[in-house]
Amino acid sequence: MIDAKKIIYIASVQHTGVWFVINFLKQHSKIEKFIEYTNLINEKEDAEDGKFTLLQSHIAIDTHGIHKNDKIKHLKPVIINSLIKTYKTIIPVRDPLMSLITRHNRHPELNHEYIVMGFTYIAGLENVSFFPVDIKYNQENEDTDRFNLLNALLAYLGLPTENYVKKYAEDWEPVNTTEDYNYLKDSYKDKNWYAIMKKIPLEFKALSNSKPIIKPFLDKLGYGELAWYDYKY
Repeated sequence: MIDAKKIIYIASVQHTGVWFVINFLKQHSKIEKFIEYTNLINEKEDAEDGKFTLLQSHIAIDTHGIHKNDKIKHLKPVIINSLIKTYKTIIPVRDPLMSLITRHNRHPELNHEYIVMGFTYIAGLENVSFFPVDIKYNQENEDTDRFNLLNALLAYLGLPTENYVKKYAEDWEPVNTTEDYNYLKDSYKDKNWYAIMKKIPLEFKALSNSKPIIKPFLDKLGYGELAWYDYKY
């Protein structure tokens, strides 16, 4: 087993931009390798002195709706809580309705309420670094604000800033996105909540019911008033 002090742990609710964060950190000179939690037990070699290993897993309160091939990659809160106590931890965050829309586009045949459950869980976590991937900044200062956000993440990890950070902030390219047309994304842009609700009624209801927990959490991260907050299910 590798040294816990040389591990940076990334825990994520599915479809919240985890690969955006992973790809950002993998470019850093102090990050030597990346492993998924399922392979941790087989990892024998520490990173070199002064370097780190990225460790990643997903979060699942309930595995209902999770694709059978993905269940092994999801950990229950009791394990997540233990890992958070052991490693410096990053948790990507995204507008939860957009996470549901992405999930539905990929697996329309499955239930997605586990994503809402995941958000209610992470809202109560402490001693982690939340990384909001989709906050809307003032356009005039967008690159600077994103640059500062990335550097704040590095500072939390005790890593120095590097030259690539500025370009990453300027590009801010989504990672692992679906190429297919997704009309629910258009419905989101048009604030057509009824159209979304008709497609994912159980998930939208669960999200609306969880707003008293999720909204204050997102407020603290700087999200402001998300448009779907006002829709009455």
